Amino acid sequence: MIEQRGTPAPLRWLLVANTHPGLAQIFAGSHWAAQSAAPASWIEVLRRIPGACPVAFHRFAGYGCRATKLPLDHLLAELSGTSPKPMRRSTPAERPAGGRQ
Repeated sequence: MIEQRGTPAPLRWLLVANTHPGLAQIFAGSHWAAQSAAPASWIEVLRRIPGACPVAFHRFAGYGCRATKLPLDHLLAELSGTSPKPMRRSTPAERPAGGRQ
């Protein structure tokens, strides 16, 4: 979890690896498993979450890879039904240049 300071209330983010041996083992044999040369299924689903965005590089227990960043506070509030306003999907203008990471 990463916190972004400098906002009225710190934003907390959950980073999920786009590829990782541990996730590959967990999802092996399921429809979430990555196919050879195709991106892992969980990346597509996570990036549909409003506010989600790609991360160019992050280390997970020494394993460096691309990741997907999720707005944890907003996501938990939405799931619990306590969100003051519905989360919105990010627009193409708000996403990093260069397409997917």
